[in-house]
This record gives sequence, C-alpha cells and structure tokens, in this order.
Amino acid sequence: MDAKDLPTSSGELGILFIAASLADAAARIQLGDAVSGLDTTNLALVLKAIAVADGRPEAR
Repeated sequence: MDAKDLPTSSGELGILFIAASLADAAARIQLGDAVSGLDTTNLALVLKAIAVADGRPEAR
C-alpha cells in the first residue's frame, strides 16, 4: 500500500488506508486526507466503522 501501486481508485485506496489504521495502530494515516475523496456512501461506511472500532453500538 505504501507504494500506492494497487489497481484501485483513490477512494478505494483511502478506504484501505483507513481500514489498515483501524486494524493496526502502527498504520498511521492523515484521516482528513483519506476521507476527502470519498463519496457519500463510502464516507458513511467509514464513519460507521470508526464508531464500531470505538466500541459504540451499531445504529439500527
């Protein structure tokens, strides 16, 4: 991922970096940079993942 040599869009790459950061504290990212190119649907999914990672219950 560091080489950014994956066949993905910038939004998909942003989600990969965010997922890596949520899974491993050593994978630090600039959250603002990672979410700036996301569409509404993917941004909502990222926000939900962050809430779940923080231990908050999923909204129904």
